[in-house]
Amino acid sequence: MKITKVFALIVLTISVSSGLLGCAIKENTTETVDKNTVSNDKASGENSVIEYNKEKKSNNEEKKTQSEYNEYLQKENEEIIISFSIADSDKLAALCVSKEEPSYIAFRLGRSENVEFEFPDNLTDSWNKFIYSYYLRGGGIENEGLDLNYLRFEYNGTEYQLFQEYSAESDATDVGIRTIDSSTNNETVLRASEDSIKGDLRELRAYDKIKTEVQ
Repeated sequence: MKITKVFALIVLTISVSSGLLGCAIKENTTETVDKNTVSNDKASGENSVIEYNKEKKSNNEEKKTQSEYNEYLQKENEEIIISFSIADSDKLAALCVSKEEPSYIAFRLGRSENVEFEFPDNLTDSWNKFIYSYYLRGGGIENEGLDLNYLRFEYNGTEYQLFQEYSAESDATDVGIRTIDSSTNNETVLRASEDSIKGDLRELRAYDKIKTEVQ
């Protein structure tokens, strides 16, 4: 009888110990899971912040790029010689000079948010990379008066020619860009939309930095 009681007491002690051990293990496991969850949540939060900052930086850079040129392809520190929209296109062309000195001259083609072509690449000594020429014949309609203005430059085997041609006979001015392939002599003309023209190529007559030819 005593043996039975002792055996029962031993079994009870083992059961209680096992229960306490199980609770401890469960508690530790729960704590570990909770720590892992917090750690994962923290990492996820940090990643979200990083991605947000990257997106914010990208948006700021994009806004900076978009605001570099206005609707005439002009920068804040520049003056427009001539700017116009190309007929049947969403592109613009512009010839600008820096306000101070002026230290440079630049031609651009594209849109304010995406300038596709800018000449020259290096604005140092930019004036010597253009040639301006004009022909003037007065006398009005009776003398078939003309005021012809051209700005030429070469890039990658192509001659670019901005033109502004006035005829007294038709009392009209034709403005645009003419390109000539040096190897084939193929010519392409992109004309300006009449209502979009801002500025005047004749303003180049006031700049002594540019090479000028009077015809």
